[in-house]
Amino acid sequence: MISKKFEKLNQVKEDLKDYYDHKWNLFFRDFSACGLGAVIVATPLYAFYESVLPKLMRSLPDFMQVLTEMSSDESKVLRWSLLPVIGGVAYFVDKGRIFSRNYFKKKSFGNHDGMYNSVLGPLTNSVPYGIKFGGDLSKVIPTTLGTLPLAYFVGMTEGFFTDTMKDLLGFENMNRLPKVVQNFSQKTKFGLAGLMVASSLALTHGIYEFSDSFESKRDETKKEVKLNNLEKFILEKPSFESKLDSLIPFITQRDGVIVDTPKFIRKK
Repeated sequence: MISKKFEKLNQVKEDLKDYYDHKWNLFFRDFSACGLGAVIVATPLYAFYESVLPKLMRSLPDFMQVLTEMSSDESKVLRWSLLPVIGGVAYFVDKGRIFSRNYFKKKSFGNHDGMYNSVLGPLTNSVPYGIKFGGDLSKVIPTTLGTLPLAYFVGMTEGFFTDTMKDLLGFENMNRLPKVVQNFSQKTKFGLAGLMVASSLALTHGIYEFSDSFESKRDETKKEVKLNNLEKFILEKPSFESKLDSLIPFITQRDGVIVDTPKFIRKK
């Protein structure tokens, strides 16, 4: 009788352990899906916004050049520093997004997620840009406001890729993928998730390489301009010898005799 009670107690303990292990496993998958979904598209887009777009705007009139230019190294430091922060905050952002979807009873998530991030994005972007520019409002405000159209697109894609990651990592079927993909094995889905992350990293790297090529091309152009200006200066300015020739008449010398030599020139 007592042994049966102990067996039941052990079974309850095992069931509780399995329950919480399962819960922690689901939480980890949900947390990972939210973090990856937030950075897969946002990281390359913001890399382009920070390191390439200001360079492309140089050809525009001065009054339209409102974005503060960052080098690729500066943008890399900012993006890498934000990765753990985004990964942690993304979980709570996703829960707010789901609550908002349910509250407004939105069946089409794209526009809703874009509007949701348009409100939230500039608020969260102002903090890292404020730190990056040392609180200089002349740089922080235009750079933050410039993310408004970007935030809408990031919100649409972030919602989609977060839902996609939840499906691929085995947390929940969000019905955002084709049925063919939904029927893939879990191992294949993990591979697709890894491929998406690798593609994001490769795209971000390519954007920074493109930014560096802009920098090197601009440096070469500056060097060419300096050399052209120097060459022009040399051609336009008479040399010291030509100035001396203009001051001293031509002197012929025969058998040690000086002819038409000015008084200030002595020959021994």
